[in-house]
Amino acid sequence: MDTIDPIFRQSDVASICTEIDKLGRFAIDLEFIPEKTYNPVLALLQIATDNGVYIIDPLADLDLHDLWQRIADEHIVKVLHAAKEDLNIIRQLSGLVPKNIFDTQLAAGFLGYGYPVGYKKLLSQVMNVQIDKSESFTDWLIRPLSKFQLRYAFEDVCHLLSLADQLRNSLDQRKRLVWVVNECACSYTGDIEVGTKNYGYTKIKGARNLSRQKLAVLQALCELRTEEAKRTNRPLKTILSDITLLELSKKIPKSIESFEEIRGINIDQARRHGKRIIASIEKALSLSSAEWPNWPSGESVSDAESLAGDVLYAILKVEAYKSEIAPELLATRNDIQKLVRAFWGNCHDETELSVLSDWRNELIGKKLLNILKGMPARIKIESKEEQSIKISFD
Repeated sequence: MDTIDPIFRQSDVASICTEIDKLGRFAIDLEFIPEKTYNPVLALLQIATDNGVYIIDPLADLDLHDLWQRIADEHIVKVLHAAKEDLNIIRQLSGLVPKNIFDTQLAAGFLGYGYPVGYKKLLSQVMNVQIDKSESFTDWLIRPLSKFQLRYAFEDVCHLLSLADQLRNSLDQRKRLVWVVNECACSYTGDIEVGTKNYGYTKIKGARNLSRQKLAVLQALCELRTEEAKRTNRPLKTILSDITLLELSKKIPKSIESFEEIRGINIDQARRHGKRIIASIEKALSLSSAEWPNWPSGESVSDAESLAGDVLYAILKVEAYKSEIAPELLATRNDIQKLVRAFWGNCHDETELSVLSDWRNELIGKKLLNILKGMPARIKIESKEEQSIKISFD
């Protein structure tokens, strides 16, 4: 690799955008720090086109709006690996919806490489390319960036387009390319909540044992913590720890002075937010019993339903192995349980069940539904030398 210098000039970003427009596709990867703030901090942005690789430094006060516009352009192909977190950050920063995404990790799952598979492993398997991942947990906010960090950033994106080409060719040969394209569209371009973190009272260890009224207190304190974390852009647990929220909800202090009586509480934190803590507690206590939250309860599953789900999911895994598709991409264990419940509830024509839609229905959905209807299925475990399991459907 030749020496690579990060891009600090706005004119260079404009040139990259022009190049992307001409070529119609590019690969992108982000380096970010998620643990120091409420919202992840974008620390580095790597772009690869068919002409070259560019390392953009977003800390150099660059306007990246034009680049984000290309990510939202449905006519330009964007290649990423394990795209979800990167795209969520882009949506948060730009307010735009990414379109025409090709995720190499997702694509690999449709070709027998497993899911989720790491970028390093996939490059080795598909292209026999070895890369160094020793800088995975480096601090990308430190400047200047070392030559090792820059090499890592370069290698993280420079092979992505070639990898995507090989995966697309294999998918096309197996007539699965449209499956992956549609899956990427469903996974990454739908409506999602941007800039929010689902860390309510149900995530607090020990909260399940609280009464409903104390759950209301905990819910109010969680909301207070989230508001303060957003306002100051600090991690949630630096505002108030989980154990502090739980103890405050158990003891329900009436004054700031009584915080000292609560074991394990961080007094400095509690005093810093004391007035708002007391106000949140008082507001929660003023709620009527009808307004108290209930602990979410999953639908009860009978032993027969659970056993049927186990059998069907085992069959799904065998068929996935035979078809060289990661079983996680066919259906989850919960999806299969929903199928059993819908069938036994005389709702087996329910079109919202993903396992009964499109290619999934053709590959496995119909077979599972027929088994529920009583069609026999024979399972044969081959010899040790064969190391395989075969299922035939009568």
